Amino acid sequence: MPQDDRLGYDQVEAAQESFKLAFKVIAQVGVLTLAVIVGAVLGGVLLDRMLDTRPLFTVLLLLVSFPALLYIIYRVALRAVAQIHWSARSKRPGAKEE
Repeated sequence: MPQDDRLGYDQVEAAQESFKLAFKVIAQVGVLTLAVIVGAVLGGVLLDRMLDTRPLFTVLLLLVSFPALLYIIYRVALRAVAQIHWSARSKRPGAKEE
C-alpha cells in the first residue's frame, strides 16, 4: 500500500506543476498581448500626431501587431511544451540527471 500512496502523491504533484505552468503561460500571453497592443496604439497615435495623418499609423500598427502576437503566443507555447517534455523526461524512473 505505501507504493500506492507514493504514486498518488506523485500524481498530485505532477498535476500541481501542470497547473502552475498553465497559469504561467496564460499570464505571459496576457501581459505580452497587452504590451504589444498598448505599444501599437501609443506608437500609432504618436506617429499620427507627428506626421498629421490621423488614424493611418494607428490602424497600420494595430494590423501589424496581430501577426506579431500570433508569433509571440506560438513561441511562448513552444517554450511551455519544451518545459513539459523536460520535466516529464527528468521525472521518469531511471532517468539520468542532466
